[in-house]
Amino acid sequence: MEMSRCSIESSGRLGCITCHDPHVQLRGAAAASYFRRKCLTCHTVQSCSLSSTRRQATSPPDSCIQCHMPKKSVANIGHSALTDHRILRIASQSPPQVPATPESQEDLIYRPRSGQQSAAPPDLRTQALAFYEVSQVYPAFRQRGFALLEQAARELPDDPEVQEAYGLVLLVAHPQSPAEAAQVLQKAIDSGSPSAEIRTRLAKIQLREGNVAAARQLYDEAIEADPHYTAAYLGLAYLYEVTGDPESSIETLERILKYDAGNEEAGTALAEAKESPR
Repeated sequence: MEMSRCSIESSGRLGCITCHDPHVQLRGAAAASYFRRKCLTCHTVQSCSLSSTRRQATSPPDSCIQCHMPKKSVANIGHSALTDHRILRIASQSPPQVPATPESQEDLIYRPRSGQQSAAPPDLRTQALAFYEVSQVYPAFRQRGFALLEQAARELPDDPEVQEAYGLVLLVAHPQSPAEAAQVLQKAIDSGSPSAEIRTRLAKIQLREGNVAAARQLYDEAIEADPHYTAAYLGLAYLYEVTGDPESSIETLERILKYDAGNEEAGTALAEAKESPR
């Protein structure tokens, strides 16, 4: 977006919330109409060189973003597309050149706007969580991100988000030695994490270690936190299966199919559970 002529000529005043309402998610014709009104706060209908007939031929009709902010496929994320926020006058043209700045891995995540180069860098928590998010898609950030997250986990022991992220990374980094990850995930919960995923991950570790009562409690907490978190139901069903309670396992799998009738994993597991001798 900062490469766009709109941003450059607004002296950087154009930002995300100039056009996006974080509380509203619009689609189709409603989105086209909404964003067209946003465009027309700075531009005029006469600014467009296309005829009214051509503009009405877009789908949805008269959509500014259809021409100037088209969707582009994302090569490294399946079935995904991103909106081209360069806001090009002609979609195939090159954007205006912006002044080159030295870049490092940190700059890809945090880059002050022009005129703010002397601003304070982001705090450790912000940077660690940003690297964690980006490294899920771009492996090049993992080494630096792990170091930052490890440091943040030491310095912010009561921050649930930091402990969540660190615990999940430890599960991937040391899958054969889950004790440290379990300790960190429990710390996240004790610090106030409401996450159903964290409880489910920790429940799996507890069950593997033979702590059935602790695992069952964690699965129950996960389901209470998010009644549609399928992984928690599947884990709980498995717990019942391996502890000799097939009826409870079947009942748990049926609970999934009540809100997600087409869930193949639950359907297959249910069929196998019903066929097994009791």
